[in-house]
Amino acid sequence: MRHLLLLLFLLLTTAASFSQNQPPVIDNIDINFNAADQMTITYDLQDAENDDAEISLRVSDDDGKTYTINTSGATGDIGYPVLPGNGKVIQWNYSGQIDMDGNYKLMLVADDRQPVDIQALVDGVDSTRLRNDLEVIEGVRHRTTGATHLENVKALIADRFDMYGLEDESVSWDRGGYDAKNIIGTKRGLSDQAEIYIIDGHFDTVDDSPGADDNGSAVAGVMEAARILAPYHFDKTIKFIGFDLEEAGLVGSNHFVNVDGLKAYETVGGVFNLEMIGYFNNTPNSQTFPFGFEQIYPQVYDTVRRDSFRGNFITNVGIETHPDLNQAFEDAATQYVPDLKVISLLATERWLLLTPDLGRSDHAPFWLDGYPALMLTDGSNFRNPYYHTPNDTVGTLNFTFMSQVVKATVAAVAQLAGITNSTFEIVDVEIVTSSSDLSGCDAQVFPNPSSDQIQIELTDCLSQKALLEVYNLEGDQVYRQKITSSMYEIEIPTSDWSSGTYFLIIDTGDTSVQRKVILSR
Repeated sequence: MRHLLLLLFLLLTTAASFSQNQPPVIDNIDINFNAADQMTITYDLQDAENDDAEISLRVSDDDGKTYTINTSGATGDIGYPVLPGNGKVIQWNYSGQIDMDGNYKLMLVADDRQPVDIQALVDGVDSTRLRNDLEVIEGVRHRTTGATHLENVKALIADRFDMYGLEDESVSWDRGGYDAKNIIGTKRGLSDQAEIYIIDGHFDTVDDSPGADDNGSAVAGVMEAARILAPYHFDKTIKFIGFDLEEAGLVGSNHFVNVDGLKAYETVGGVFNLEMIGYFNNTPNSQTFPFGFEQIYPQVYDTVRRDSFRGNFITNVGIETHPDLNQAFEDAATQYVPDLKVISLLATERWLLLTPDLGRSDHAPFWLDGYPALMLTDGSNFRNPYYHTPNDTVGTLNFTFMSQVVKATVAAVAQLAGITNSTFEIVDVEIVTSSSDLSGCDAQVFPNPSSDQIQIELTDCLSQKALLEVYNLEGDQVYRQKITSSMYEIEIPTSDWSSGTYFLIIDTGDTSVQRKVILSR
């Protein structure tokens, strides 16, 4: 019977794995330049389920940080639908879109438009992992009384982000002799990299607390969210951040928002700030509120009062200027984590004056700068009696509750960032433009790069003095030919030339035209 049950389990898990739609695969990318400013891209496209795919071409001129060059004029096997098969061809005339010779990155994205099972992502969040990580994180993480452990936890976060393949965008700065650091792992979006979503939590503690709930619970949660989301691709960018020096006055998040964190081209779509997500208490009167809270947010207060003030919920704190983000988390929890009780509130724009307790974490600098942000919290000192004490330990926390909060966060961010069933390939290419140095004489060189010979088409270069010369990078002349009035096309054999970069110069006496030629074998 035991063997039968094991066999049944294996069959069910195997069937489940095969039921997941596999993303398409792009390979064998080849790029040729067959006319002036004309690029031909060939590639193979495979899909396990033989689904049609949407193919996108993206080009970066900043070493892959952003892919913003306009490729809308590309034609051929691009867009939707593209059938799986070999020898797919895209033609792109980049004239007017690229005006400088140089090195570029080209990204081909294949998306079969099949839905990703977000419930499967959510179910992958592991409460045991959360506990194991938190047992490592627990301990004083203060820059003076817990400096060694603080640095160890910083290294743990950075190592995990690296393990999950995230791009390191961490930022360090000096804070009175302390090497402060925001640890940032970035999952770059494939279509709208400029819009970012953030999952964050601070990793420091006060000087005498092991900080399991405050805020080790968030650190474990951010790392688990990164583990779940990192293998997938998204339209928009996701940043996973461990903020430093929250306990010193939101220093890390202020530095990120106002000094060195957001890039000039980036916009914040939403921030999910995890601030103590592990303490759960179903006992009546275990939840309290800041002074005057019931007058400003009577509906929230009454909801908790009707449940005898039990601390059995996560508080979803948004701001009234950005209600959609608040609603997105609540909707994700309702759909994918129905056992998680969520109580949502929208802070008034006058929160800093009326309820400053709602701004006691790293979402506040985002609010002050006008960005949408949430604080997801168990209530800190209004629920957890061990807040900022030596008794804030792993044994006081509820890991089912903690995992539910992480699950809802994962679901909300996956939806908002636009999770896709896609893959991509990136190739490096050197692009040479055909713009003339002077008006009049013009020359088009192709193929470029070349392997065995280059062909030159001349326009308005007819002159008794016209001379064609080719030089290598060392300045040595490798070819010279006078251009006569009967010449419109010139073929130059290159079989004796070494691979590398050459400069072609046509001098008519009145004008001079220069072209860069790449020889590659």
